[in-house]
Amino acid sequence: MIFLEQNYKLTIAYDGTRFFGWERQPGKDTIQGKLESVLSRLQGRPVEVTGAGRTDAGVHARAMTANAVLDVAETPEAIRDYLNRYLPDAIAVREVKEAAPRFHARYKALGKTYRYVCFDGPVKPVFDRKYVTLLDFHPDLERMQQAAAYLQGEHDFASFCGNPRMKKSTVRLVDSITVVRQRDRIVFTFHGTGFLQNMVRILVGTLLEVGRGARQPEDMPALLEALPGLPENVKLLLPGSGALLDDCRAQAASLGVADRTVFPGQVHDMPRWLAAADIAISSSRSEGLPFNIMEAMACGLPAAASAVKGHTDLIGPENGLLFPRGDEAALAAAVRTLAEDAGLRARLGQAGREKMQRYALDTVLPQVMERYLSVTGDKGKRI
Repeated sequence: MIFLEQNYKLTIAYDGTRFFGWERQPGKDTIQGKLESVLSRLQGRPVEVTGAGRTDAGVHARAMTANAVLDVAETPEAIRDYLNRYLPDAIAVREVKEAAPRFHARYKALGKTYRYVCFDGPVKPVFDRKYVTLLDFHPDLERMQQAAAYLQGEHDFASFCGNPRMKKSTVRLVDSITVVRQRDRIVFTFHGTGFLQNMVRILVGTLLEVGRGARQPEDMPALLEALPGLPENVKLLLPGSGALLDDCRAQAASLGVADRTVFPGQVHDMPRWLAAADIAISSSRSEGLPFNIMEAMACGLPAAASAVKGHTDLIGPENGLLFPRGDEAALAAAVRTLAEDAGLRARLGQAGREKMQRYALDTVLPQVMERYLSVTGDKGKRI
C-alpha cells in the first residue's frame, strides 16, 4: 500500500511549568521535542513539528498552532488520540486537521496573543497559583493603561528583549495592549505579529513599574530607544545602596540588561572603581553640587550628564557631553559617542581633570580663609 504525504495542522494546549520552552533542546524537555518524539514513533521515522511561535520556559498555551507532514493511514482523529495517549499529561492536542501542502504554522500566522495575569488580593490563590504572579503592592491601573498606549504600534523593542546578543531585527508590531482589572487580578493582554525572547514578561514588568510609581507613563518612548543605541560591550556600574537598590535591580531585569549591569553595593574604595571605568554618567533630574561627577572628572573620566543646574556649571563642550533631562535616547547617544571614540574620551577627561583643579583643597582653602577673614577681621585671625 502507498500513503501520500499529508500536511496536518495541530492545535495544542500545554502547561509549560516544567518545560524548557517550545523549541527542542538536546537533553531538555520541551514541547516541540515531546511532540516530535511521539509522532516519530507513529511514523516510524523522524518527524519535524513546526510551531507558530517559540514560547519561553514556563509559558503556557491554550491554542498553539503547529504543523507536521505525515504519510500514515490514520485519520486526523486517530492521530489526535494517539498523540494524547502517549504525550505527558501537561500536553494535550485539541485538534488535528488536514491542511494545504503549503500551510506553514509560523509563516501563515496572522497574529499571536499573550495573556499575563497578576494577583494583588489579600489572600493568596491556591488552585491557580501556578498561573498568576503575586504582587505585594496595588498598581495604579490608569497609569499602566497610559503607558501601554505608548508601547502600541511598530517599534524597535530591543530594550524589551531578553537576548542581548540578538542579531536579527528587533522591530515588532504590537497592535493591541490591554490592562484590565478582574476583581483581585490584573490581566495584561498583548496581540501582535510576533514577540521577542522574554518580551512580554519584560513589558509587563515595565508596566508594573509605572503602576507602582517607579516610572512615568511618558518614559516609555525614550525607553524604546535607549538600549539599541549602545554597543554590546558597554556595561553599567551602579555602586551604592539604599531604598532604591531593589527597584534598580528589578528595572535592569525588566529591560533585559541585568547581565550588563553591575551592582557592587556600598563601596569604600571609590577611586579604584573610578580608575576601572571609562565614562562617568549622571542622569539626575535635579542637582546641587554634583560630587559624584566632580570626583569622576577629577580622576580624568569623561562625563555625560543631564543638562540641569549643577551639571551645567561644571560641564561644557570642552570637557563633557550634556543631554536633555529624562531623554534616555540622548543619553544612549552620548554614551555611544564616547564609547566609540577613545581620542575624544582622553581629551574630555583631561580637560575635566584640569577644571577640577580649581576645586582642589589647596586651591579652595585659601579662598575660603580669605573670605572668612574679610568678614571676621582680627578676631578671626586669633581662632
